[in-house]
Amino acid sequence: MAGVTFNIDTEELRSLAQTASQLNDSLTDAEAQLNAITVHNDWYCSERTRINQYTLENRMLATTLQSNAEAFYNAVKQSSDLADEAEQRYIQQQGNLDDVIATIVNAVPAIEGTSTVDTPSIADFSNTILY
Repeated sequence: MAGVTFNIDTEELRSLAQTASQLNDSLTDAEAQLNAITVHNDWYCSERTRINQYTLENRMLATTLQSNAEAFYNAVKQSSDLADEAEQRYIQQQGNLDDVIATIVNAVPAIEGTSTVDTPSIADFSNTILY
């Protein structure tokens, strides 16, 4: 069985988790505001029943939306955390790209006396004759 490779942009996933968190917070606030509205049984107008019904329906809808947003946020956050952990494990096991580049660069000897910089020269073409 061949291994499965996932190409995940962890920065994009972190950004999505942050956006989901903001959405969840906004819906929590909206739910709290709708729950603060009281029904008006003491009103004596023909619209009282309809207003109360809309108030209760909107509360239920806000609660459902907030619950769904919270579940979505938790799923995205967990995915982001797991991707970060996997990325860190991979870096610990394999090293990062900088380690690979440093190994390659350090394997090529520096040319004596041509550079005062710590980075070695890869090739010296000063003795090349062009025809």
